[in-house]
Order: sequence, then C-alpha cells, then structure tokens
Amino acid sequence: MDYAVRFVECHRAEIIQRTTPVDPILDILLMKNIISHEMYTVIRAALTSQEKMRSLYTALQSRQSKAAFYEALKQQNPYLVRDLAVSFVDKHRDELNKHMDLKSTADELNSQGHTELSSKFKEALITSINTTLSDVLETLDEPEKEVLYTSLKVQNPHLVQKLDMPKGFILPFFGGNKILGTGSEDTIVYKAKFDERTVAVKRVKKELVKIALIELELLRTLDDHPNVVRYFYNWVDDKYQYIILELASSTLKEYIEEKDKRISELDPVSLLQQIMSGLAYLHLHKIVHRDIKPTNILLSLPDMKGNVKAMISDFGLGKQLDQDNSTYSKGSGSVGTLRWMAPEAHESESVKPGYGVDIFSAGCVFYYVLSDGSHAFGKNILRNIFTGKHELDKLKADVHQHVLAKHLIVRMLSLDPKSRPTAETALHHPLFWDSWQQLDFMQEISDLLEYQKDKLTHLEENSSDVVKEDWTKHITDGLMKDLQRRRPYDGHKVQHLLRAIRNSKHHYSDKRKEEMGPIPEGLVSYFTTRFPTLLLHTYEVMIQCGVIPKLLPQNQSSGRLVITGP
Repeated sequence: MDYAVRFVECHRAEIIQRTTPVDPILDILLMKNIISHEMYTVIRAALTSQEKMRSLYTALQSRQSKAAFYEALKQQNPYLVRDLAVSFVDKHRDELNKHMDLKSTADELNSQGHTELSSKFKEALITSINTTLSDVLETLDEPEKEVLYTSLKVQNPHLVQKLDMPKGFILPFFGGNKILGTGSEDTIVYKAKFDERTVAVKRVKKELVKIALIELELLRTLDDHPNVVRYFYNWVDDKYQYIILELASSTLKEYIEEKDKRISELDPVSLLQQIMSGLAYLHLHKIVHRDIKPTNILLSLPDMKGNVKAMISDFGLGKQLDQDNSTYSKGSGSVGTLRWMAPEAHESESVKPGYGVDIFSAGCVFYYVLSDGSHAFGKNILRNIFTGKHELDKLKADVHQHVLAKHLIVRMLSLDPKSRPTAETALHHPLFWDSWQQLDFMQEISDLLEYQKDKLTHLEENSSDVVKEDWTKHITDGLMKDLQRRRPYDGHKVQHLLRAIRNSKHHYSDKRKEEMGPIPEGLVSYFTTRFPTLLLHTYEVMIQCGVIPKLLPQNQSSGRLVITGP
C-alpha cells in the first residue's frame, strides 16, 4: 500500500494530465465503495478528463482510497503507470549509478521479495568487477524497470525526489537567496528559483515534519483556487523539509501596518471578499484552517493588469474533517493564535469547534482591515472574546460600506458558532454586492412592493433614520423636479425612496449622468452616500418577510440578482 499511495501522490500532475478515459476508473471506484454515488455524479459531470481527475484527487482523502485508485489506474491504464516508472529509470541512469551500487541494490530487491531481479544484479557483480549499475540498468526490460522503481520509491524516496527535482530549482541553503520571513522553531521562508520562476520556499525542521506533512497534504488538495496560495513542490534533506509555494508581495499585516511600503492602494472590500472566497473553497473541501490571521493572508504579486489577489496560506494547523462531520475534537488541545481564536477553539470550552472558528477569525480580520489595523475586541482581547464584547467603533454609521460590514462582522463574531454565517452565505451578503447587484435589488423590491402591500408595514417601521426624516430634502432640486413630473412622492416613506431610485434608473438622462456619474456606479453612490442605511434596512426587512435575494454566477446571469420567496 505504501508504494501505491506514494505513487499516486508523487505523480499527481502527470496522472491528471495523461489519464484518459477517466469514467472506467470511476466505475471501479464506485463499485468498490471508494467514492459515493453523489461524488461519482459530480466528477462525471466535469467537461474534460483533467477536470474529472482533479475532482477525483480531491475525493481521494484516505490511504485506502489512493491505493484503490492506483490499482484501478494500473488495470485501466497500465502503460501510463509503467511509463512513469520506466522514464524515471532511463532518464536518471547515470545519477542512479552515482548514488547506488550493485550489492546494496540486489540486497534491497531481495528483501522486498523481488528475488528474480535481485539475482540479475548479483550475477553482474560476480561476472565482472568492471560491471557498473548503469550497465545493468541498460539491460533491464520495462517490467523490470518498473519493479526497480517501485523498490526505490519504498527504500530511498528522498533520492527519487531529488532526481525528480524540476530543472532550474536552486536549493535555498546554497546561499544567495533572500530571506522573506522567519517563524518559530527555526522556520524560514526564502525567495528562490524553481522551474524558471521565482517562488517562496518554506523551510521547516524535520522535527516538525508532522506539521509540514499536514500542510503538504492540504496544499495538494487545494491546488486550484486563486485565493489559496499555490503549492508547487516539496523537498526533504537530512535536516529540513522544504515546501515550495507561490511568491507573494507581502502579508496582509504588512500591507495594513506598513503603509509607506504599499505599491498600490487596494479595495478593502474586494480583499475581504477574496478571503471569504478562499475560506468557502477550504470548507467545501472539508478543511478547517484554524489559524486565520493577518500574517497568514498573503497578497500576490501584481499580474499583467496590475491586479493583486488575497491568498490564504500556512496550513500547518489545518484539519481535514471526515465526510460526515462538520466539527472536530479538541483532543490535542487548543489550536490557533490566541488573539484571533474563536472562543470554542479554546481547550476550556465545551462546545465542539468546526468551520465556525474560521468564520470568527475572519470576522476579526475583516474589522482589522476596515479599521486600518485595530482589533475587533479592543485592548482586553481575550477577556472580551470570551464575553462576546466586541468594539467596532471605527466602523462609521454614515458610511454605506461600513454599515453593511458591521452587520456581517457582528454575525461572524457571534459567541454561538451556530449563529455565524457559513462562508458561502457570507459571500452573498450585501457587503459584497457590486453596484449592479445593489441597484437590481432596490429595483426588484420596489416592483415587489407594488403588489405585495403586506410588506410595507414592516418596511416603514423604525425608518425615520433611514430616510433622514424626509428624504426629499436630501437630494438635489433638479432630481426632485424630474421625479415629481411623473408621480407624487412622500419623503417619509422608504417605499417612495426605493421607487425614486427605480425611476431614476429607468429615466437616466444625460443631465442626470452629468450630475451623478455613469450608471450603475454613479446612481448607486448618489443614493447610498445620502442614505447609508437604506440598502441594509430593506435587506433585513425582506429577509424577515421570507424574501431571499440570491446572486447569480456571472456566466448564468442576464440580470445579476434574483429574488425568491413568498
């Protein structure tokens, strides 16, 4: 089983790229109950063989499942398995000759039960003192090379890994590489070259190999999302484990606290949305990060268009949950960083932690970003975390985005994990709606209220602050005159303010465009800066009434938002 598991893990990229067709392998795994019917259906729905294989690798979480996949792969595509082994022996014959000898190779093969091949090496040793390992390797047929490769993977995996090292990789301890950061237990992050690209190399002491292996396992699972740091390779020597990762420009902490070093200003809400998108991807794959904090959020190097993305990193404390579980045991004690940990993650608490610990930590990070470096629980952080006393005073009540952010953050920081939104739910919060989505929502609700009068009572309750007593006094005279040409408006009613926005959209003249700016950004900004609580008030009332707004994926949307409910 060891060899099969290692083979599946080490040749991930080649197997994904070269395995076709995939469906017969899926059939075997389904028949053996390695994958569920639901997973089988999901994987088969993918459009390409590569997409199917990526999804299948995500499903292969246990050693048993990887071993079963290896057997299915050998059954359906034996030449691929053999080719990967044969090409290794042929490619590295001279290097193997330098690191191995005939006697030790014969002994290792014999100890693993490969007596026939072992005899071939022993005979060469007896026949001539000038015979080299390379000479014997040249005489092996393909099945024998596959057996030798199997033996090497089991007995000398570090040698195989070293020889498989992509061209252009400069090992960090050779000197001349910049240190990007340091951590506890002699952990260092270097800047290095790998496969003709500049990367970050995280060096971890072998004594901490368990943590390093956890991180590697999770990174291999999470290889296809823009907001999760990209994993390339790993390397082991006598002292350290090296994890080769995508190079970043800075941590989120550095960006927030070292303003003079900023290359460019980034949209804070977009950063938060990307962090939550990365978390949703982790949770979809049944992974709890358990250490979300500003130093574990990286900012990428700018792409060709100058765009920078947020990436979740450092999975050493991550936890892969079983398929049927949404919580985990605290048998190993508290895990995380105290200032950013959810209360239930502490060992003293009786509530079992789960995905909610990441949501809580992300809530703290959200406030940290929007407040320019403050903590959501003030100065007495630990005491306030346990009592649920957050201090969000730097979110301004007259700033539209801050109003929306506070509504979401308060829920993310709830003492009760069950009251926190999931990552996927949080992504649908109005804080992350773009201008079109906000405008669509207000228009849809305005239309809805024309024939569902029962909701008006709830909408107009406690709304004097929303309309600032009389909203007609807070918009420009020109716009008010245009609106009144078509129908009368009551400045005390939220419904009429929503109608004004809807009608302004439908009759957006050049004069209005000159005054407000382009649609939708200009129109939305005009009203939300004057009435910063309007969108949230309307949203909360509609949710209470069972009207659920849901964003559509862009490629499925002729509009951008749909309303469901009674």
